[in-house]
Amino acid sequence: MRAWDDYHGCLGEAIEACSRHFGFCFLLDLHGQSHRAGVTELGYLVTSDDLLLADEVLDKVPPRPSSVDALLHRSEAGGSSLSAIIRGERSLGALLELQGFRCTPSPSIPQPVASEVLEAARQAQADIHANSGPPSQEAAAA
Repeated sequence: MRAWDDYHGCLGEAIEACSRHFGFCFLLDLHGQSHRAGVTELGYLVTSDDLLLADEVLDKVPPRPSSVDALLHRSEAGGSSLSAIIRGERSLGALLELQGFRCTPSPSIPQPVASEVLEAARQAQADIHANSGPPSQEAAAA
């Protein structure tokens, strides 16, 4: 636990120093995922459902706060949109792909999963939920 406390203490100090010096801090939390081999997932606090939206829809009314909202409101961003920041040609995903890392969201993989896959997963979850109730009278009698 001490290593965790020390790490987060140093991280907190670095964030405060960066914020004091630059007026903001852009923190990247990079770590592996075991469910999707060979693809780095970039979170941004944007859900899979949100990433399935067309850029025009995502940009019109951002669904909820994201971890890149400060970039949306900086004048230097030149009026960037949420979709441009997270999966556009100059996004972190695009830059990582130029270095040979497959990632999502990015220009080549703008969505973490296809909508059909997400819908199938939702249906499977609904089926599990529907079948997890008390046994029917027929099943209890068998």
